[in-house]
Amino acid sequence: MTRSAILVALLALLLLAPHSAALQGPYLPQTINGGPIIDVSLFGNRELYPGQTTTLQIVVQNSGVLGGLVGYQTPLIYPVTLSTTSSITTPIKEANNSSSESPDVEGLSGPAGQLVSSATMTQQVNVLYDEFELNSGPNVAIAATTALGVTARLSTEGTPLQVVSGECVVGGSLPAGSVSPPFSFIVRVDRGAKPGVYALPVIVTYKHLAGQYDFKSAFGDVLEYNDYVEECVTLHVYVVIREAFDLVVTVEGCQNMLPGSDGLVTLKVSNVGGVCAEETVIYLMPSYPGLPQDGSLPDSVAIAPSLVLPVQGSQYIGRMDPGEEKLVSFKVAVSPDAEAGTYPLSAIASYTDAWGKQKSSNVDTFGVPVQPEMKFTVDENPIAIKCGRSCAATVNLTNAGPVTTHDAVVRMNALDPFVVSYDTAYLGDVEPGKSVNTTFGIKVKPDAVPTTYYVTMEVKYYDDEDDPHVTKIIRKAIVVDPPPTLWESAVENWPLAAGLGTVALLGLLYAARSQLKKPPNKKPPQALQSAAIPDNK
Repeated sequence: MTRSAILVALLALLLLAPHSAALQGPYLPQTINGGPIIDVSLFGNRELYPGQTTTLQIVVQNSGVLGGLVGYQTPLIYPVTLSTTSSITTPIKEANNSSSESPDVEGLSGPAGQLVSSATMTQQVNVLYDEFELNSGPNVAIAATTALGVTARLSTEGTPLQVVSGECVVGGSLPAGSVSPPFSFIVRVDRGAKPGVYALPVIVTYKHLAGQYDFKSAFGDVLEYNDYVEECVTLHVYVVIREAFDLVVTVEGCQNMLPGSDGLVTLKVSNVGGVCAEETVIYLMPSYPGLPQDGSLPDSVAIAPSLVLPVQGSQYIGRMDPGEEKLVSFKVAVSPDAEAGTYPLSAIASYTDAWGKQKSSNVDTFGVPVQPEMKFTVDENPIAIKCGRSCAATVNLTNAGPVTTHDAVVRMNALDPFVVSYDTAYLGDVEPGKSVNTTFGIKVKPDAVPTTYYVTMEVKYYDDEDDPHVTKIIRKAIVVDPPPTLWESAVENWPLAAGLGTVALLGLLYAARSQLKKPPNKKPPQALQSAAIPDNK
């Protein structure tokens, strides 16, 4: 066997052999005493509150020391005995050459007409090393106390916390006497978390150098071997969950929540937490969407303005003990475009804690109802009138809205060919569903075209807060008929016609009676008649 084959076999043997068998001996004691010493701690605030989502930053510190280091070199030859096994293959001459000797044949192989034999030979080989070095490198002391490939895994098992981000964070190398950059973990605290101190296990894994071995021989460097071992330590960091002002909002009542009106929202705010809040201020604000579920922040979000906005944005309520409830009222503006439904609003409490620090509670979102719009309806019977005539039209109005109208007044707006003599009527207080009658004087011009016309009406009223409002336009149909004929006029005005006929009849009777009572005319005598006539001659 050649020297190169022996060196290759030796190298393979050293690589495949266990560390203890290859690197330990009666004269090779453990020579590295010490290594990395790992510790963890929280960086920043450790106080958490129920329902909070925050980032915990954990730093890893390596305070490792080297208690002792023995470097070992063999100035003499270091023998190693190896057992090598090799196979020898010898071709056999053809069968017709019977005079040749052949070794013991264990098998036949090869092309047809040729025999091949194999034999195994084992021998002991002594390999001589010129030098063997143990932990004699220049960087052994530094490498022995350096933590390589540091990873930290945060566990929240058995605690009211949940890791939102990844549980394991990978770091780099950490020399002795140094501190790692913060390992960031995003955690969420349960809403029902009990106050107290909680220990969170942090599992740190790393590798460090346990020994460095270097074999040399007369033929050159044979093997340089670094023995790295992996360590896993479990440490703990401690977080404190504090009692908080847990705000709960309940809608107690809403008044005058009509489109285009200013409504009043009464809320009951409750402190269901365990902390006493001083100088408490309740803020009412529109409700805005939170972060998307995927956690991404959009570049721009177009949010239409809310149809229900606070007019009064805050109210001071002072001290609130745990479990205490108080009523607050806020004035809100309802857009005229708001339809009937429930619209969101949000409330938040600002308070001062026992240490005099200003803090804010959780945001509580609730809904407020908006009622249908306020309106009046009019009876469907049209007003009938003839050209050139006038009439007193009676109109029936019904409160079709959800609230009572106070001091309601209705006004009729009429254009050509109509003339309204008295266009305003007082309705008073009209409850929902109640109907009232009112009368308007309407006249049609004689030259009006007979057809159907419409006049408009609107109701002005005051709400419960004494704010004025005007309903939407109400339309009322008016049918204009052709002018009446003489007979229709007579029929329509029969009292006058009867009176005129009676007067005419009485006049005729009186004239006839006077004629009957008049005496007959007598002729004068002839003489007197002649004397009375003058002579014109």
